[in-house]
Amino acid sequence: MFSTTTIVIDTTPDAFSFSAKTAVALNTVVESDSATIGGINVPTAVSISGGEYSINGGAYTKAKGMLKAGDILQVRHLSSKAAKKTVTTTVTVGTVKVAFKSTT
Repeated sequence: MFSTTTIVIDTTPDAFSFSAKTAVALNTVVESDSATIGGINVPTAVSISGGEYSINGGAYTKAKGMLKAGDILQVRHLSSKAAKKTVTTTVTVGTVKVAFKSTT
């Protein structure tokens, strides 16, 4: 007797977020908190706008890449050169977009 199992591909991660940073120094690199990616069951595309990302503490990059469940994601960007200005970086995992903001 044979049986089959259908696996539903899930590239939508569980909800995650990055806390905004305030009163950061002008024109400096600001790193987000880390987020552990869950809820996906296949390698899933990651891309970024306005900054760079790191997977599992590796080198930061702007290039498109792939994440798997359990990976740790962190983003960074350069803060504004002007006081009281906000910089936003948006990372996309699958179809989910998450922003990281810093304000000088």
